[in-house]
Amino acid sequence: MPRRYFTVDDANALLPELTTLLQSMLEARQHMIDSRPNWEPIVDKARGNGGGAHGRALYHDTLTIYATLERMTEWGILIKDVDSGLVDFPHMRDGREVYLCWRLGEPRVAYWHDTDSDFAGRQPL
Repeated sequence: MPRRYFTVDDANALLPELTTLLQSMLEARQHMIDSRPNWEPIVDKARGNGGGAHGRALYHDTLTIYATLERMTEWGILIKDVDSGLVDFPHMRDGREVYLCWRLGEPRVAYWHDTDSDFAGRQPL
């Protein structure tokens, strides 16, 4: 599949939906972390009957995370750090590929960096 390149406007237009998806994913991730003491019994029960209510909750959280990552991948967005909601949008700048860089909580896409750089190398648009 050819790479999709985003304009700044394209990337900003996705932010409301992307924000909702990322927040949902992070909530599911936190729920998984908080319920970690329940995992061992779930694994034991899953061998026989699916793990009951805790197993269903773990499955739901896992599915939420997977679906969010799948959706972002389908859009062509690169997930850089799940914990902070850091993503990159492939972008053409002055005839070369760079990344528009955005992190959950920022009001708009306002930074970019080279493809061989990372968050520390971000520069304002």
